Amino acid sequence: MAIQRPYANPADLVLLWAIRAGLLALLVTPLIVTPSTIFPFIVGKALFARTVIEIVLALWLVLLIRRPEYRPVASTLAVLFGLFLLAALISGLFGVSPQRSIWSNYERMTGVYDLAHWFAALMIMMTVIKGALQWRIYLSALMGMAIFIGILGILEANQGTWSAFTWLRGESVSRLEISLGNATYVGAFGMVTTLIAFGLFADLFWRPKRVPEQVAQEPRRGGRRRRRAAAYGAQSDLDIGRLALAAFYLGAAAAGAFIMFGSGSRGAFFGFALGFGLAGTAYAIWGTERWLRVASRAGIVLLIGLVIIFLTLRGSALKGLSGIAPIFDRTVGESAPGRERDRSATSREIGSRAALEAFTDRPIVGWGYENFATVWNRNIDRGDFTGPFPEFDLAHNKPVEILATTGILGFLPYAGFWLWVLWLGIRKVRAKTETQMIDLFVTAGIMAFLGHLLFLFDTTSTFLLLIMMMAFAASSEARVAARAREHMPGDFLAPTAMAAKPAPQHAVGRGRRRRSARAADSGSGGESWGDIWAGAVAPTIIATVLILSLFFTQLQPWRAARAVIEPGTPDELIANLGIFTQLSTITRSQFLNAVANQLSDVESLAARDAIANAAEGEAITAIDDEPENLKLRLVVADFYRSAADAIPDRRAEFMQKAREQTDEASMIGPHIFESMQNEVEQAFAEGDLATIELAIARWKDAGWTIGRDQLFDARLEKAQAAAQ
Repeated sequence: MAIQRPYANPADLVLLWAIRAGLLALLVTPLIVTPSTIFPFIVGKALFARTVIEIVLALWLVLLIRRPEYRPVASTLAVLFGLFLLAALISGLFGVSPQRSIWSNYERMTGVYDLAHWFAALMIMMTVIKGALQWRIYLSALMGMAIFIGILGILEANQGTWSAFTWLRGESVSRLEISLGNATYVGAFGMVTTLIAFGLFADLFWRPKRVPEQVAQEPRRGGRRRRRAAAYGAQSDLDIGRLALAAFYLGAAAAGAFIMFGSGSRGAFFGFALGFGLAGTAYAIWGTERWLRVASRAGIVLLIGLVIIFLTLRGSALKGLSGIAPIFDRTVGESAPGRERDRSATSREIGSRAALEAFTDRPIVGWGYENFATVWNRNIDRGDFTGPFPEFDLAHNKPVEILATTGILGFLPYAGFWLWVLWLGIRKVRAKTETQMIDLFVTAGIMAFLGHLLFLFDTTSTFLLLIMMMAFAASSEARVAARAREHMPGDFLAPTAMAAKPAPQHAVGRGRRRRSARAADSGSGGESWGDIWAGAVAPTIIATVLILSLFFTQLQPWRAARAVIEPGTPDELIANLGIFTQLSTITRSQFLNAVANQLSDVESLAARDAIANAAEGEAITAIDDEPENLKLRLVVADFYRSAADAIPDRRAEFMQKAREQTDEASMIGPHIFESMQNEVEQAFAEGDLATIELAIARWKDAGWTIGRDQLFDARLEKAQAAAQ
C-alpha cells in the first residue's frame, strides 16, 4: 500500500475540493441555454462543459503532481476509450474533412476535440471520486438535477413556466424539449436518471453488508431470518433521514419517467425497457433478497408479455393509449397498421444501410469521424424517398456510424469498451458487494444508453451521463479500487481511514539524506527542485496553458457563435467569419446564401463586384475545409448563379464556376433531391435547351412527387419557344 503524505499544505485540500466542485458544476450542463448564440441549445452546453473540464483538468494536473494518490492507474476501460479517441483522430486526419472531424460544427459540437475533453473527464472522475460513499453523493446530486428538470418539464407540458426560467424552455409543447432543445435528448436523460434513481432507492433498503463466504460462517442459532439480516444488512429501522432520502430518490425516478414519456422518444423507451429487463434478469440470478429475486422473475415475465401484447395489439386495442402521453402517440398512433410509412424509422433504416455500404468502401479508417453526411449523401439510392428529406449528418445509429466513419480501427475499441463495461457491471453484481443495487442499475443505465444509441447519437448532455456511468463502472477495476482504499489524510469522504504505515527506519534515513542533498543543491531555503517544480513552476505552466486554451478554443467560438447572428455590413460579416474559422463553414454558408439573395439589390456594379469577390474568397475557404459538404456546394453554386446575373460582364466566368459546383454536388449526392433540383436550375440558368431537357428527364425519372413537374414543364416550354 502506498505511503501517503499528510495534508501539511492546505492548498492540496483546496485543489481537491475545487476539482470536486467542478465535477458537480458539470451536472448543470443540461440547463445551459444561450439565446445570444447560433444553435442556443447546443453551443452553450458544449462550451460550458469544455470550460469546466479544462479548469478541472488544470487543477487535477497540479494536484497529481503534488499528491501521488490522485494519479491515474492502469485501467482497461480508460485504455479502450483512449484507443477509440486515437482512432477517431487518425480517421479524421485521413478522412474527407479533417477540420470537420476535429471540430464538428455549431449544430453538433461533438468532434475529436470534444471527445478528448470527455476522456479527460473520465480520467478525473476515476481518480478523484473514491469509494462508494462519494459515488452515492455524486449520483444523488444528479438526482437533484433530474428533479429540477422534471419540474421544468411539468411547467412546459402545461404551457407555462416561471418567469425566472423562461429562457430554459424548449421550443415545442407537443413533445417535451425543456432546456435540452430536442425531445430525443430529453428522453435519453429521463431514461438514465430513472434507472439510477431506482438503484439508489433500492440501495437504501437492500444493501448487502457481507460477502457470501461470511454468511456461511454465521452460527445457526437465532434463525434463518436473523442470519440473513445480519449478513445482507436488511434494515428495519426506518429513520427519518432514510425516509427523506427514499422520497427524494422516488421523486427523481418519477421526474425521469415523466420527462421520458413526455418526450415521446421511442429509442429512449426501448433503451429503458432493455435496461430494466437486464436489471431484473441479473437480480433474479445474483440478487441477495429471495423475495426480490422472485419479484424480478415475475417482472421479466410481465415485461415480455407486455411487449408481445404491444406488438400484436398496437393497431387496435391499444390505440386508445395514444392520448395519454407522447410516447404512446408515436408508437400506437404513427406505427399502427394502415397508417402512412413511419418517416422517422424509415430514415434510420436507410441511414444504417448507407453506413454499412460506406464501410465496404473504406473499411480500415472510414470516411472520417463526424463526416457521416458524406456517407449519407453518397449512398442514398433512387427510390429511398419520394420528396425532400433532411440530410442525416449523424446516422441515428451510433455503432454503425462509428463503423462507417472510423472503420475497423475505431469500431474495435468502441465495441471493446462497451463489452468491458458490461462485463465490469456483471462481475460487480455477482460479487454481491454493498453497492450491488447501484451496480445493478448503473449497468442497466449503460445498456439502456447503448440501446438508445441504436436510434440516435451522443450529445453534450447525454454524453455526460455516459461518462459518469463509465467512471463508476471503472471504479470496480482492481487497481482503481485499490487506489480508492488507500488512506488519504484530510479526504473526509474516503470510505476507509487506515493509518498510513511509517516507512522503515533505514528507508527514512536514506530519504532524509537524499532530501538534504537536494536541498543543499537547490541553494534556496532548503527547498528541493522537486518542491519548487510542484509548488511554483508546474502550476504556472499549467495556468498559462489553461488561459490560452480558454481564450482560443472556448471564448473565441463563443464570440463567433454570437457574432454570426448579429446583423451588419458585408465587411462586418466577413470579419466575424474570421473570429473562429474552425467552426465557420455553416456561418459561411449562411453568408453566401444572403449574398446570393441580395446581390442584385446593390445599386452599384462596382460594389456588386467587390462583394462578389469577397464572398468568393469565403466560398473557396469553406470548400477547402469541407470539400464533401453537399449543402455547401449547393449554396456556392447558387451564389455563382446569382453573381452571373448581377454582374453581366463576368457572367461566363461565374456561370462556369456554378457548373463546376453543380457537377461536384451531383457526384457527392447523385440521388439527393436538392442536388437534382440544382441540376435543373443550373440548366435553366445556362439556357442550353438540350441540357435543360436532359436535367428535367433525369428529375422525372427519379420519381419525385413534390408537384414541381408542371412548373419545370412550363419553364421548358418557354425555353423551347425562345430557342425557335
